[in-house]
Amino acid sequence: MYIFLSFAFGCALTYLITILSSTIRSSEILENAMLTYALLMMSAYEVSLQQLENTIVRNRIEQGEAERLRRMHANEFTSFADKKIREIIKFIPPSHENIMRYKNFEQMKLYITQQYRSKHAKTNQKN
Repeated sequence: MYIFLSFAFGCALTYLITILSSTIRSSEILENAMLTYALLMMSAYEVSLQQLENTIVRNRIEQGEAERLRRMHANEFTSFADKKIREIIKFIPPSHENIMRYKNFEQMKLYITQQYRSKHAKTNQKN
């Protein structure tokens, strides 16, 4: 009887340890994936902004019209990014929602800035 209880207790303990370790690992993977996604979105934003600036210079667009195009571009990209972020959030299980550090494009920009400031500070401390 004691052997069976010991075996059952050992199995239950092993199962709990496995679940906890896989949960921790999956949260790390999700956080890294969200940072990677944020970097890709910011890269896309920078590329599209650079293309807009090249178009403005190439076509010699007047200052007022250029400012209107920049505002329109920023609004369109923000709405596009917000829509994509909402689509991603739909697929994240409720148990991992606290890992999401941003819910829209503006929060995503702040998140990236904070991440790279902290990584840069850690790098400077090592040197």
